[in-house]
Amino acid sequence: MVLFMWGDDTCVKRTLGQLRHLVGEAMHLRAEQRMEFVWITHFPLFSRNAEGRLESAHHPFTAPIPDDVPLLYEPNKLLSITGQHYDLVLNGVELGGGSIRIHNADVQRHVLSTIYGESLEEMEHMIKALSYGAPPHGGFAIGLDRYVALLFGRGNSSVPIRDVIAFPKSKEGNDLMTKCPVEATPSQLSRQIWLISH
Repeated sequence: MVLFMWGDDTCVKRTLGQLRHLVGEAMHLRAEQRMEFVWITHFPLFSRNAEGRLESAHHPFTAPIPDDVPLLYEPNKLLSITGQHYDLVLNGVELGGGSIRIHNADVQRHVLSTIYGESLEEMEHMIKALSYGAPPHGGFAIGLDRYVALLFGRGNSSVPIRDVIAFPKSKEGNDLMTKCPVEATPSQLSRQIWLISH
């Protein structure tokens, strides 16, 4: 099979990846009983959006790898910077992800103001806190519902999250199990107003 595709690089890669999964399922090439975990690292720090503007591949607080910090100050090399973010993938499905955050005030100021042209007014409290010194730090979060769906499907990624989610929501955003959201009664409202005013 030979395929020719053209268009946005990210869109083409995503579409070919989905096609690879479909062909694998249709031809029974996937071992359904195996649970294969992999860490994905070495993501680019920046990418270009559909309008050609620079944006974060993860978020604007992700730190570059230490060797690439000097490249932040070279505008023609921004797309070659590797970010310190990572994803945990199980059988081709992202379970969770995270990153090491920028902990240097000058680097964070440069990323937000120079690269993105953002006003620092809303972020000045964070920049100020970083200027007092912060250790390298990061975060990671797992999509528990997605993980349970994969376990339920014995590694098969075709089991939808809605089949295992504990508190599913309707299209309108209502929780049919707990009947939320609900309108507050007048007595509940008066109690809240009293608490706020005192």
